[in-house]
Amino acid sequence: MPRNVKVSLTKLGAAFVLTATGIFGVSGGTFTNAGAANTVSNATAIKNATAILAPYMGKATAFPVTAKLNKRPTGATVAFMNCGTPVCGLLWSLAQGAGKVMGIHLVDYMAGPSVQQTSTAFSTMMLTKPSAVIILPTSPLLIESYLLKLKSMKIPVATTGITWTPAQVKRYHIGAQQSAAAWAVLGGKLLAASTVKMKGTKANVVIQNVPDLEFGNLLTSTFISEMKTLCPQCHVTTLSIPIATMGTTDISQEIANLQANPKVNVVASVSSETFFGLPAALSAAGIHVALVGNAPAPLNLKDIVAGTEAGGVGFDLAVSAWTDIDAVARLLDGQAVSHDEAIGLGDQQFLDKKALLALPPAALKITLLQGWTGYPDFATRFKTLWGL
Repeated sequence: MPRNVKVSLTKLGAAFVLTATGIFGVSGGTFTNAGAANTVSNATAIKNATAILAPYMGKATAFPVTAKLNKRPTGATVAFMNCGTPVCGLLWSLAQGAGKVMGIHLVDYMAGPSVQQTSTAFSTMMLTKPSAVIILPTSPLLIESYLLKLKSMKIPVATTGITWTPAQVKRYHIGAQQSAAAWAVLGGKLLAASTVKMKGTKANVVIQNVPDLEFGNLLTSTFISEMKTLCPQCHVTTLSIPIATMGTTDISQEIANLQANPKVNVVASVSSETFFGLPAALSAAGIHVALVGNAPAPLNLKDIVAGTEAGGVGFDLAVSAWTDIDAVARLLDGQAVSHDEAIGLGDQQFLDKKALLALPPAALKITLLQGWTGYPDFATRFKTLWGL
């Protein structure tokens, strides 16, 4: 587990209760105080937020995989259920490289972003009877019948970006999970801390949720809860961004929300992909807000370097993709995953302009093209663990 963070998976039910009680019913135009009657001083709020962020500044957290692989499942066929966003596309390209090293055959299925694409992709995949399946963010309810069928066929399943409850893990026989509940909780906490560190008790923030990305609800509820703790008098509201609108009408929705709520000074997002094109639109509209998001893609990293985005909670695309391949290999061999890999918590770091410019020029160039990694030697690390 990363430094100074205690995440109890047995207590995550409380976060899901927030969804059920209507916390996501807060409209983009109705602001609510994040806390009750208690208040904190500006200095205290910033001090506490800075302390939370400190372990994640300037250095990535632990490499998630530590145990050696007993046997490579060479020749296995693994279905890769692609969520259809640019980040999922990058994960696919990186997973292919890991698959070649592992000696397995990967097949890409475009399982999103629409519901129809999800249904078609899973139906097609099931006919091929793969050795194992890797599933990227999607709603468990949409794919429940397929999960139960995979379970009955004893086909191992690894997932990324799905915040399974213990009951769901058992019901669907999920063998391994990356970017899961612990990851979403930590991301929500760090986004809230970065918001308060920037604006103190003057923070007036809209948190953008992408509910179609299954982890979005838990990350959002955690963000709101952490804001209540750090700055009870700060203002928070939510804005739902359907995944189907990303890259099309989401920018106009975001601009309209900010024009209707001119006191907002921070926009946070469960996925920095909702910021694609937003800095230019903000400039054209004469709106000045800080943007801070989760899992910044290469385009977001370029904006952070340019100063048009304030920062983001780094998602290690390369390590995540290779960890997915590592996980299915262990499942196929009957070997349990371990360490942070077992709870779906990959390496993370808060990325701002200073952190990115601290990279060597060659490393920065690669980062802005392929995404951030906390471990540039990830391939060597995995090869060693795989006995290569």
